Amino acid sequence: MKRINIITTTYNDAHKYLMETIRSVKNQQFDVNKVEVIHTIVNDGSNNENSLLSLEFIDKKYDVKIINQENMGLPGARNTGIESIESDYILPLDADDLIDPLFIANFYSKFNKKELENCLFYTNWKSFGNYDRKLVVRKPTPYTIRYANYLPVCALIPTKIISENKYDSKMSFGFEDWDLWIRLICGGISLHHIDYFGFHHREQENNLTSKNFINYKKACKYFRLKYKDLYSAEYSAWSKKEYPPNLYDLFRCNTNPRLRFSLINLLSKIKLF
Repeated sequence: MKRINIITTTYNDAHKYLMETIRSVKNQQFDVNKVEVIHTIVNDGSNNENSLLSLEFIDKKYDVKIINQENMGLPGARNTGIESIESDYILPLDADDLIDPLFIANFYSKFNKKELENCLFYTNWKSFGNYDRKLVVRKPTPYTIRYANYLPVCALIPTKIISENKYDSKMSFGFEDWDLWIRLICGGISLHHIDYFGFHHREQENNLTSKNFINYKKACKYFRLKYKDLYSAEYSAWSKKEYPPNLYDLFRCNTNPRLRFSLINLLSKIKLF
């Protein structure tokens, strides 16, 4: 039997969408004799009264594991969840996002294949909320992942691997998942794409704020200082030769999110996707 630890962190937002997220986990359709799913909720020092009341209600109503801790920021809260129980896989799932009812079942069908051992699994994603879209996730490479975050945060990661490569607690400003993907993919982890829309990402107003774009630039600068070898001319030349980028990659790696979000909003308004 495989054990999956689904980790959801919350800080003063449990009263908003967390119960929807929990229900999407409870609605999973899989063989309970083959897979055990633990949903770990890490309360990262919430002090909002509505959030605390919601967490009390959730603790009584749902079979979830709630961990309360002093505020450490999202990366630190995820690391707490990783360490909380023994498991085979970790699945980060944000407190406003959802997973399709067949999400776990689609992953399980791959677990016993020898060639997929120690593999990172991911699906396509749907966005909903502030705008709707479907995104077929392209496979990142050691060349592309340094310039653009291709993967959704909700990807299935072998616990042994992420335990040795925890989230960077210094990245309290965001993009900690991108940092993890850079380390894992440039470190040679195998990737497996499940071609269906399993991850449902809620788009909110704060996803498109100027602050987020400022933090994006901050993250890019941080990566170049943290991974000097990976951003060297020699590594760039090697990885570009080994993993030649296509036109999509070149667009993705040479434009900033502000331009891409503007394009998405324009296309969504004229119903082109």
